Amino acid sequence: MDVGELKLWGLTVFGEEAIAFFQGSDGLGHFVREGSELWDGKIIAIDFDNQQVVFQQKVEDPTSPERFREVVQKLNP
Repeated sequence: MDVGELKLWGLTVFGEEAIAFFQGSDGLGHFVREGSELWDGKIIAIDFDNQQVVFQQKVEDPTSPERFREVVQKLNP
């Protein structure tokens, strides 16, 4: 699944680990944690205080000097 195909639906804790709940482009729910790998990136932070998830997304533009960019999805935009 690509970063852009996910919609943040919720944040929770399992034990002491932060978990984010997303709906994917397939219409199914997906539970992910920090460090989870996606097709074009990974989750680097689940932030309860700001109700957001931060992704590190690979930049596919060969002319870009940056290899990665941060993408933030908020729970209630």
